[in-house]
Amino acid sequence: MELFLSKSKSAPLPLKGQRHGLRVRELLPIGGVIVSILIWEAVSRFGLLPASEFPPASVVAQALLQEAAGTGYWLSIFHTLTTWAMGLAAGVLIAVVAGIVLGRSAAAYRSMRLFIEALRPIPGVALIPLAVLWFGIGQTTKLFLIVVSVFWPMLMQTIYGVRDVDAVAIDTARSFRLSLGLRVRYLLIPSAMPYFMTGLRISASIALIVGIAAELVIGTPGVGAAINEAQASGARPEEYALIVTAGALGWGINAIFRRLEAAALHWHPSKRGQG
Repeated sequence: MELFLSKSKSAPLPLKGQRHGLRVRELLPIGGVIVSILIWEAVSRFGLLPASEFPPASVVAQALLQEAAGTGYWLSIFHTLTTWAMGLAAGVLIAVVAGIVLGRSAAAYRSMRLFIEALRPIPGVALIPLAVLWFGIGQTTKLFLIVVSVFWPMLMQTIYGVRDVDAVAIDTARSFRLSLGLRVRYLLIPSAMPYFMTGLRISASIALIVGIAAELVIGTPGVGAAINEAQASGARPEEYALIVTAGALGWGINAIFRRLEAAALHWHPSKRGQG
């Protein structure tokens, strides 16, 4: 009897057609990458674009393997990811604290709304000249730019999440005299978590983009600076190999944070079946 009940409660197995459709959806991105690489190879090999400036994918892949065999390549990635992680953590922490305050206080939000709307559209890379004047050329400048760029999307997502708490649920919690800790745990966090995780995923990608852009412009150690060095020396295959590396880092970070988002929101209707 217990065995029958356990089987009846288990999730239904997908049909054959559904399994086939799932495999197709999983293979489509891989097929798109393969087709793009083949087009890249053909465009360069057949002279549609000059091979000296746009080397074939096979040549770039060989250069990438050679770069990966040296310590300088991995050191550049380490510098980029270290500053990315530090800037992302600092920017998210500041934005969440400020977002909770502004989200819970309508008066505070109204008083800061004009300031937020004026500064939020300014891209982080536009602040590079100002940051260089303040902090000079170094890791501090790159860290500052990442923090500023991460702050705005995370701030707005936190504000939206905090303000999305159901007013009836808040009144019910007050009527039952729930403590602040219980209200935060059972009302604020579940309501704001979808917004928070979305903001975190977006901010992680923005942090990497701004960090590499700062390395390109300022010359601080990292993947961006390595791209600059390869471009200055005319090493086109190495330059493209490093650009591919930057793209791979962005893809990997986005994939990781999508997994984290799906895991953190496994209870949410929009994330059921994902993982």
